[in-house]
Amino acid sequence: MTRRKTTTPKVKNVEEKFRQLTRKGKKTLDGDFIPFPIESHVQGITWFSGSAGDGYIVTHNDQGASNGFMIVCAPDGQKIGRFAIEKEDYNHPGGLQSLGDYVAIAVENSDYSSSFVVFYDLTPLSTGGPPKMLDLLISRPSGTGCVGFVDMATPENKKVFYVLAHSNGANQLYRSDEVEPDQGPESIGHLTKVGGVFGTSKFQGLSLVVGENGQLYVIGFHSTSKGLSYADWADLYRIDPTLGIGLIAGRLELTLEGGSDGVDDWEDVHCRWGAGLFVSSPDKISLDVTARNYDMDGKLNINWVDNLPSMMISPPPVERPGIAPERGRPAPY
Repeated sequence: MTRRKTTTPKVKNVEEKFRQLTRKGKKTLDGDFIPFPIESHVQGITWFSGSAGDGYIVTHNDQGASNGFMIVCAPDGQKIGRFAIEKEDYNHPGGLQSLGDYVAIAVENSDYSSSFVVFYDLTPLSTGGPPKMLDLLISRPSGTGCVGFVDMATPENKKVFYVLAHSNGANQLYRSDEVEPDQGPESIGHLTKVGGVFGTSKFQGLSLVVGENGQLYVIGFHSTSKGLSYADWADLYRIDPTLGIGLIAGRLELTLEGGSDGVDDWEDVHCRWGAGLFVSSPDKISLDVTARNYDMDGKLNINWVDNLPSMMISPPPVERPGIAPERGRPAPY
């Protein structure tokens, strides 16, 4: 039986790595062209890397459906499957974040008066099955636009999980009870609210990250109006995990590219749609940002930004036992 991956890499010098996010690339992901009404679009993106393999998960809503959806793609962008998120009458998923073989997803009802954070086990993907929803749920009496998810070691040689839920400028940080280092989120018995006071931006996506020194951070993604288009931002906050209070530690304006027609439309890439962080090793982080919708050929534009030196044309393939080199992080084109 394959052992589940229940943790994510801890990053060396998070604030320095954030400042070094300058190398850019773009690619497309396969999906499904759906004749969305204008209210429906991509809502979030995360890269996952675990015992089930590597790939992308993109969430989107469909105004005419009773569920939200996630589309899973291989590293080369080829679609693996489109799966309904199993919360009936909650058809508006949001931002999400993976942790090893798991992913946390925000999902709201249509008027944003109620929401959940749901958790999925991704290991069934390795045998061709759909992700499996865990019994663990966070019920919230308001909307939840995006969620972050990470684990952190404790001085007692155990670990805790942190979940950060964001809604329209308001944050709520949750901390689990201590569990064993190799246990996954299905072992969580209780989540405690520990605050969430930092910043005033309305994040469209966010990701938690832990430094090798044990410091907790969040990167929040948001777009602001800029004429007929958007300016795109990534904000880094240093979080006190005991009080849930954060201080700004950095801000980047992201220059993103989408369609080639010069008109800002559903093919253009902005944090307003899907945005997330990928931690591939203690030395490398990267950001993924999506366009609003899949085009009529079922392609979704994404940009990525990472902290590798600009003279490197592409990152080397990631090799792990049982996974071919071509399943590594895709190169730009």
